[in-house]
Amino acid sequence: DVLQALFADEQQMILDIGGSREEDQHQHLGMLQALEAKDEALCARLMREHLERMRQAIIGWDPAEHPLPGAAAL
Repeated sequence: DVLQALFADEQQMILDIGGSREEDQHQHLGMLQALEAKDEALCARLMREHLERMRQAIIGWDPAEHPLPGAAAL
């Protein structure tokens, strides 16, 4: 339960920084479909693109302009 809560908070923070929940879900579904199709190359490419999008969102995030809810507790 502790790990689940920790990861839930982490995922919410990433979504708050990354912006679009719809885009995030779309990317995850694409990776799932590639896995189900056993298309290793496509899945790897989609995962790299997803991680790069998140990396760019975190790099561009300004906590002074867009504070995270509950971040003071961290």
